[in-house]
Amino acid sequence: MIYLFEDRKGRMGKFFSINSASKLFIEANFNCPETIGLSEYISNNFSDAKAILFHSSYEIANKNITKENIRQEFINRQTPFILFSGGLQNNYFFTSGTVQANVNSGTMYRNLRLFIEEFENEENINVPLLLFGKKYLMNEILSVQRLVIAYLSNKSSDDFLSNNELMNIKRLIKPAMNDPQLNEAKENLISYLSQKKCDITLSDIESEFHKISKNHL
Repeated sequence: MIYLFEDRKGRMGKFFSINSASKLFIEANFNCPETIGLSEYISNNFSDAKAILFHSSYEIANKNITKENIRQEFINRQTPFILFSGGLQNNYFFTSGTVQANVNSGTMYRNLRLFIEEFENEENINVPLLLFGKKYLMNEILSVQRLVIAYLSNKSSDDFLSNNELMNIKRLIKPAMNDPQLNEAKENLISYLSQKKCDITLSDIESEFHKISKNHL
């Protein structure tokens, strides 16, 4: 089950209709009484959660509980936790193997139908799809490429890269290319950068990224 905790119904209505949502998607309330511990409350009410979508300004009635407490409890249960707000930038990361994300509210609601449909059809919680839409793989490839180019901003396209620079590029790529569907591409790219040669240029690396992009159009 995907649970949504939202307290701004008007904004949600501009982008998404709850009435047309899946049976695997629920708009829920978080009302943990002071007489029950947080862990017990979540076990009793959200034990089937496969993902949590939580508005950053959601008002929690129990003042002894914070959003961080809630987030950590779900992460401890290996449940993906997505925080959304109008002022957030789209990004995701992993904590102990469990994905967390920040996403702009409008972006999330525009992509929510796709996100739910993939969960219905493939039982997959695809957080990058929720953040970046159908071209989420291309977005990740381009983001990593921009990261590498920024690191090499003092280089001309035909400058040869040192072994130290190649090693640092690999260190940038490993955590930044997260999606499992890009694992093979990442391994091939790192293998290319690990070759015992001293004639790799910035242009060569851009060509490798171009090859990856063509395979994921």
